[in-house]
Amino acid sequence: STLYMIDLQANNRAAIASYPAIRNLLWIPASNDFIFQARQDVSAPESLYLYRWDDGKTIKLDLNTPLENIAIINKNRILAVTDQQFGTGQEGQLVSLKPNESKAAPTATYAFIDYSLIANEARLITTIDAAVPPQRLKSSPDNKSLYYLQGEKVFQLKFEEWVWIGLD
Repeated sequence: STLYMIDLQANNRAAIASYPAIRNLLWIPASNDFIFQARQDVSAPESLYLYRWDDGKTIKLDLNTPLENIAIINKNRILAVTDQQFGTGQEGQLVSLKPNESKAAPTATYAFIDYSLIANEARLITTIDAAVPPQRLKSSPDNKSLYYLQGEKVFQLKFEEWVWIGLD
């Protein structure tokens, strides 16, 4: 699969990125950047990539989750839920996301994270243990709540204090 930028006025196209499988794409508001989900090779798991329009670079994110499990806050930050292992991080601390490991137990731990697209790093918001994964994240207009679907129920994660220390 190849992503193309098409100039409708000049009636031409330019290849942006080529991967064996590109599944989904999400534009970042107030920028020309976008995040897409693709496989680096046929046998690799799907990964998220950020395409920065200004410099034409594609950056592989350390975040392994479907696009429906992220909420864009601004052109530099997203909120996400993932089942990636993250070590012993505490809420509010930077965590190192590791590749998914198989889980023998019927429940899994899911991490809600604040992810910097500039630094390509994650800050832990909170975790939950659940048999059904949270999915389809949506941020409230004021970015003080995060809504997600779990099974057939919609949940709200409220942020009492919203402080980001980073390169926004």
